[in-house]
Amino acid sequence: MKHLIAIFFCLGLVLHTQGQERYYGYFPDSARYVIAPSGLNLRAEPSTSASVVAKLPYATEVQSLRSLGESVLGDRVGAWEKVKYGDVVGYAFNVYLSVLPAPQLNLREDPCEEMSWYGYEFLLRQYLEQHLVPLTEEVEVLEYDPYAEEQSHAQFYRQYEKGVFMFQDTWYESSQTHVRLFGMTPDQALTFVEALVKTNCPENTLFDSPPKRVHNQDETLILIEDGTQGGWWMSIQRLSYLSVEIVMGSGV
Repeated sequence: MKHLIAIFFCLGLVLHTQGQERYYGYFPDSARYVIAPSGLNLRAEPSTSASVVAKLPYATEVQSLRSLGESVLGDRVGAWEKVKYGDVVGYAFNVYLSVLPAPQLNLREDPCEEMSWYGYEFLLRQYLEQHLVPLTEEVEVLEYDPYAEEQSHAQFYRQYEKGVFMFQDTWYESSQTHVRLFGMTPDQALTFVEALVKTNCPENTLFDSPPKRVHNQDETLILIEDGTQGGWWMSIQRLSYLSVEIVMGSGV
């Protein structure tokens, strides 16, 4: 199984071309989307003390002009980004901006009730289906169906626009969904997941306690983990300067 996963994720190998990161033929464009559920302040200067020139509602699209050096705001590591909103130009902290459209799911069932039973993994898969254009059919790379149902195992992958890859591992009573995103840092991915959960179930308690944050010897954030809650869990792993892998799992 590990060999299959390695083969799949090699498809997303990062290439460097003229100082820019290239992701399997995908270059992140200048479009950014606000993923702060309460909205985001656009400021005159790259500082929280600078005057607010516009209030950007959730899901607003802006155009990124350039990103400044790394900065810390609260417990999040990001950068001030110069963006254009209509005719207004200002600065926003990019942890609250995403290269992917802001999550706005159209769910038929009560998401809060479904989360209480199945965790958050289904939200991630629903987001991909409702917000991104698939570039391939869902490809099954493994199916193990022995006589004992408890030993069944299947693996699938699918590629989407914007350089997004999804890999799913399913067993009899558990599953894992891996999603590789390009153009995001771990803290941007964490804010994205928070938006995915909170916009569908505001009373959810997934992030009531801070997740575990792991740094390497250079003090670079490389992993964010949320502990098991009722049989489901989540992690965000830094793969390169601007690529991450979100993993959500559920079951026993």
